[in-house]
Amino acid sequence: PQTIQHLTKLQHMDLGYNALVTLPTEIGHLTNLTYLSIKMNNTLESLPRELNKLIKLDRFMIDSSQEKYIPINMPCPHTICTF
Repeated sequence: PQTIQHLTKLQHMDLGYNALVTLPTEIGHLTNLTYLSIKMNNTLESLPRELNKLIKLDRFMIDSSQEKYIPINMPCPHTICTF
């Protein structure tokens, strides 16, 4: 939802085990996010380029089948955990 952009102080987000098809582009406004999990979203079809704006992201939890959706210019988190 568009209201996600107002959660600018959010540091930890776990969206795992949902039926997400994509993430909202507004996720790029969560610039204090250090942890993001999208694992076990088997219906995921893409990831927004706005993930590039998550410069504080330290841990990115994804399934190995989702690696192909990581934006090319995304700052590399210290840890990308795949399952």
